[in-house]
Amino acid sequence: MLRKKIAVVGAGPSGLVTAKVLQSRGHEVVVIEKECSVGGAFRWRSYEDSRMVSSKYLTAFSDLRIPASADTHLTLDDYVKYLEAYTKKFNIEPIFSTVVESIEKEGEGYVVTCKNANSEWSACYDAVAICSGLHTYPRLVPIEKEHVETMHSANYTSGKNIFQKKRVIIVGTGETAFDAGWAAANNGAKHVTMITRTGFVSIPAELSKALPPLDTILANFGTHAWESNWSRNYSFHWWITTKLNRLGMLLTTGSSIGFNQYCGRSDSMTWDEGRKHVVNKATKCMALLNRPVKTGYFERFFFGSWDAHAANVPIGIDLIRGNVKKIDKDGICLADGRHVAADLVFLATGYRQIFPFLKDQKNDQQNDAPLPNRHFIINDDEPNLAFIGFVRPNVGAIPPLAELQAMWWTLRLENALLPDVESAPCYKLVDRKLNYAVDHGYYSFALAREAGFFPNLMKWIRKRPAVAFAVAFGQAHNPIFRLDGPFSDPQAPTICATELCIPIRQRPLLMNLLFCINLSFFATVNAVAWLFYDCVLLLSSKKN
Repeated sequence: MLRKKIAVVGAGPSGLVTAKVLQSRGHEVVVIEKECSVGGAFRWRSYEDSRMVSSKYLTAFSDLRIPASADTHLTLDDYVKYLEAYTKKFNIEPIFSTVVESIEKEGEGYVVTCKNANSEWSACYDAVAICSGLHTYPRLVPIEKEHVETMHSANYTSGKNIFQKKRVIIVGTGETAFDAGWAAANNGAKHVTMITRTGFVSIPAELSKALPPLDTILANFGTHAWESNWSRNYSFHWWITTKLNRLGMLLTTGSSIGFNQYCGRSDSMTWDEGRKHVVNKATKCMALLNRPVKTGYFERFFFGSWDAHAANVPIGIDLIRGNVKKIDKDGICLADGRHVAADLVFLATGYRQIFPFLKDQKNDQQNDAPLPNRHFIINDDEPNLAFIGFVRPNVGAIPPLAELQAMWWTLRLENALLPDVESAPCYKLVDRKLNYAVDHGYYSFALAREAGFFPNLMKWIRKRPAVAFAVAFGQAHNPIFRLDGPFSDPQAPTICATELCIPIRQRPLLMNLLFCINLSFFATVNAVAWLFYDCVLLLSSKKN
């Protein structure tokens, strides 16, 4: 294998894990970070009381697990400490306080020009991994010269002093918007209004401390993997589970559009297929949004307990649906002519995806820069330039997907992907403006299928059944992709047989019984489909 010299742009979780994977294969890696320490958005975009909405089981990288004594959902400060420990363990030494000015293709490689406080220089690399993160360039709305006080979430650190005695408008209904709404209502705001453009889907990161976290209440067998081509091509798993999930939410919370969600229905919320939603898991604020609309006796009597945690919050939150046209001196103007008065406008409008250091890429002022076509990692005609850590999972986390992307790309650089194996992009979420939104499990197994780190279930049933139990009945946690193949790790079987079995055993007996029935059903359907669909296709292709 030819050793390559590779630049990694960014020392957030995606950049760190990419550097570690490349170094483990013997490549020379240079990590370039514009800030003065590791952590990326988890350090520089954090705010008071902010926590991860993905669990420690899913968020942790495959070869540095988070201790059992840690909270299920880490604070951002604790996650940054985890990243610092990861950097130290694998001897990653970023160049800090250095800005990448340009990346230009030259021959088969790239010239990367960098600048710090003292100098500017250029260096040649065989390949470049862009891991600059999603939270760099705030997405703004038009603001008049004379305008009401306005703040973007990028500059938000605490709600204790900024909301008092103010009429607050929060633009957006993502997780940061929900956290800011909760902070405003609890810190003396006079009135709080949220504005949503297309609605949202609210599902909590965990239902209670006694139950496993949301992102572990999933199973791989017959759904994300070991699935027939027919089922995968026609999204059979999603077609069935959408109905079950919505029915379950309706019976337990009185609403099927989200968990205890009585307003803000997503425009794409239907009963046919749920492979559409990047869910909002920071749900404390949902009780305040429900307050103006969840007024019926039946709803309050049977499902009021879900809102009990907000009983002492002095005000509720109003929700308005509309497109923001501009911010003026009195508040916000909507595209349909309505005006909403405010003393403070809080923009939780997210971030633009742009790469100003790519000189051949036009930076559209309105739209995000596109990601490559091959699994959103590379373009096939330019495989040495990778974009890692930019996909948005539905019920999952970006850092573990970045690890799998780095593993896949490393093998692509080495021409070591499996020949004649290419996964169809069935992982893409449908009806989404964000075209790089993916299903966490499907995406993970798609990369594993092409790169040869797909877990061998039959092998582990024979060798160590507890491992097979975690693989089949658990979520697509990264250690299962270190069991077999080019990145196999001797510690992975023990992690699977111990740590990854914890959330499965934490599920109530009835829940696991329903999982068994569900997986048995999918296994039967997939077996029949394999016999009557996949085999027919295979035979017909051989005849042709």
